[in-house]
Amino acid sequence: MAALRGEARRLTAAELAELRVAGPSGPAVMARALEALAAARRTSNPERMRDALRLVAQAAVTWQERT
Repeated sequence: MAALRGEARRLTAAELAELRVAGPSGPAVMARALEALAAARRTSNPERMRDALRLVAQAAVTWQERT
């Protein structure tokens, strides 16, 4: 229900597992995700912000899991 209202919530085990799926990781991926977040902030578009924040979270989890 919190997700429907745009409130902060903990990720489920399935969501965490999805973030850990094989793919690129590391500082370059994090940098691109942060650039996307900065661009989304400039638009003031809540949907783009959520998508960009999801990319940052994915980049962080993937990088952490592989180090």
